[in-house]
Amino acid sequence: MKKILKKIWNNRKFRTFLQTLISTIATYFMATNIFEIDDKAIISLLITAIATGLSAIMPLIEEK
Repeated sequence: MKKILKKIWNNRKFRTFLQTLISTIATYFMATNIFEIDDKAIISLLITAIATGLSAIMPLIEEK
């Protein structure tokens, strides 16, 4: 299990995706009041964060 996690963490694409995802979510929570969020806003936030993370790693996938 430890080797698998280390292999995943050493993957540059995964780290870039994770950093972008976390920063998008953190930026949203810093800009709004965390306790006044409904379900639709959370789902929209996650979709936006995932799309942003994927767009960040797209150039890395084609970079062989």
